[in-house]
Amino acid sequence: MPGPRVRVRSDFALRLLLEKIVEFGLPGHVRNLVEDAQRHMGDRSPYRGGRTLTDLLRQAHAAARVEADHDTAERLEDALSYATNVMLAPDLEIKYQLLGGARGRYAAMLTTVMSHSMTFVTDQVRTYLDDHPQVSRDELAAVLDETKRLIVTEVAGAAGVFELGRGMKEQATWMTEVLLDRLHTGGPGVGVMPGREASAEELAEVVLLRARRHALRELEIVVLNRHSSERDLQMALEKNLWIFGGTQLADNSGRGGSAGGSRWI
Repeated sequence: MPGPRVRVRSDFALRLLLEKIVEFGLPGHVRNLVEDAQRHMGDRSPYRGGRTLTDLLRQAHAAARVEADHDTAERLEDALSYATNVMLAPDLEIKYQLLGGARGRYAAMLTTVMSHSMTFVTDQVRTYLDDHPQVSRDELAAVLDETKRLIVTEVAGAAGVFELGRGMKEQATWMTEVLLDRLHTGGPGVGVMPGREASAEELAEVVLLRARRHALRELEIVVLNRHSSERDLQMALEKNLWIFGGTQLADNSGRGGSAGGSRWI
């Protein structure tokens, strides 16, 4: 008896990745196969997928390996993994800088999750200690261990109990992987010494330094990513124009300042 049919994912993110793969430049035979895959998908949603799409991606991947084009082979392998639901969407979007600001968007999501999670755990610990003032360290650790088993499931007819909605399950899986296996603590940030009030000038300098550190980190990530396109590099450089002289802050409002969305001081 045949197993369950695997759903092939064909969406805008995959379309953007294939366009980017072509943009990097391809050997003729590989390019033809990738363009065949693009034509099969179509130009707008709903994009066509199915076995035809995965077969074309496999053929293109095999052709790239024959050509010893290892970077293209890696990108096509990722495209195939994404289409067959092996590679998670956040990882694809971050690795190839798709859908504008993926790194910042998912970092903000992780920050929110971490903040709310720590608030929840802190409240649970405080309440438990109030109720059990003589609790031992091992007993408290056992209570905290139980919080890892808390899940959200759908209970028919029970108000206030929810299941993760469609489109969020993959993000939840990705966040779990990051929080458990890929989250590293960094060094201290830029700030004002505690214990005293800062002047307006000091606060402005802190804001400027933090913006520069963030923009430089973004540039470093883009430069070190061999899958970055010329457009990706240009966008990262536009946030770091201050390295060429002057004092500049990114302006996301789209109002005022110079062309390119920056304000110069």
